[in-house]
This record gives sequence, C-alpha cells and structure tokens, in this order.
Amino acid sequence: MKGKTIKTALSVLLILMPLLTMARGLWVSSEQEAPKSSNCGQGTSGEQPPDTLMSDTGPEIKPGDIVCEISAKKTNYVVGESPAIEVRLRNKTNRTIRLVGCLDGSDLGWRFPHCVFEVDGPPGHRGPGIGRCGNTNALRAEDFVDLRAGESLNPFMRIDDYGFFGSSALDFTHFMVPGKYTVRFRYSTNSSKILEWVGIAGPPAKDSAVARLFPEVAKFETTSNSIELTFAPRPDGIGPGQQASPSPDQQ
Repeated sequence: MKGKTIKTALSVLLILMPLLTMARGLWVSSEQEAPKSSNCGQGTSGEQPPDTLMSDTGPEIKPGDIVCEISAKKTNYVVGESPAIEVRLRNKTNRTIRLVGCLDGSDLGWRFPHCVFEVDGPPGHRGPGIGRCGNTNALRAEDFVDLRAGESLNPFMRIDDYGFFGSSALDFTHFMVPGKYTVRFRYSTNSSKILEWVGIAGPPAKDSAVARLFPEVAKFETTSNSIELTFAPRPDGIGPGQQASPSPDQQ
C-alpha cells in the first residue's frame, strides 16, 4: 500500500513539473518585456511633442515697439448699453511686423493671441453673461497680418465671414450696475506652441501655409491705456433682464 502511494505521488509530480516550468517562463518573460516608463504619450524630459513647439524667426520686440491704444466714441452710457471701444496696435518700428487678429476664443484667453478687455467696476457689475459653445474656428493663413512700419491694426476688424472676432467682454451684461468703470486691453502673442494658437484643431501640416507663417509672428505682450466710463441708471429704473410693471390702464 505504501509503495503504491509513493508511486502515485511521483506520477502527479511528473505531471505538474512541466506546468510549473512553463508558468515560471511566462512570469520571467513578462517581467523582461515590462515598459521602463509609464509616461504614455509623453516625450522624455525636456522634449516637446511633435509639431507643438516651433522656432521663432520673427523680430525681437522691445517695449514701445508695438503700442496699444484704446479709445471710446463716448464715455457716458446707460445701464443696458454696450460700450463701443476701438483698439489699435501701432507698429512704431522701422520694419514689418507680423501679427494675428482676434481669433475665435481669443477674447476669453482660450487661445493665442490673447485679446482681452479687463473691466473694473462697482461690486456686482458682472451679470451671467451670454453662453457660448466650446468649439473654435481653425487658425488660417488669412488670419496673419503683416503690419508695415507706422501702420496700425484693429484686432477686431472684419476681414471676411470667418474673422476677425469681436469681444464678449464688452457685452452689456458686464456693465449691469450704475457707476464708474475702468477698461483696459491686453494683447499677447507670447507662445511658440502652435497648439496654443489653433484652438481645438490639431497642429497644421508641416508644409502648410499656417506652419510657414506662424514662426515669424512677433512674440510679445502689451497693455493699453485705461479709459473711464460712466454708466447711469435707466430713466425707467428697470435693469437688464427686468420687466416693467404694467401701467394702471393696462391692469
């Protein structure tokens, strides 16, 4: 009986040994093939993903080379009105400077160039605003403007049906409380990463006009002068979004 038990145990061991050897081999193989880094989709330290960082070949811009000025057609408004403010980026150098106008989302700082109005006003002056979708138009060759010496650019001017774009910061919902407001404008092209310019689109093809024009855009930031606006209450005392009470003859 004892000999039979030993014989059975040896038979089971002979069957299990190949299986154990195979399992050990698979475990060793998986360890050897394991990745050394888990940084999926990222370059090694100090590298940029392809097509995101482009060398700058544009001119060096010093303070005062590009002057930003804003002006208002009038400075007195009534709550419920939107102020009309004009922006001018003037080339004070003796050479041509390449710029880009306000793109879809530039007014919100979603993409470069940043074309942002900064508004300071009485407490609670900013209302809910007007909603918009998160989609943005693509960066096009038509959006690049070569500004000759002495010329000026209105970054909000209309060049065609796809640009340039206006600013939501001057909507009446940002001026909902009577009082005095201070407005200034900031323009920035301080990014060499093309993905920070194209919006939700991917990087342009390397042989495209956009890829050729982009590196020569002057990289700088400038802030305009400040202007003061005064908003008076509406004569009827009704604020934006409110309805007038019915007159006695309407009740």
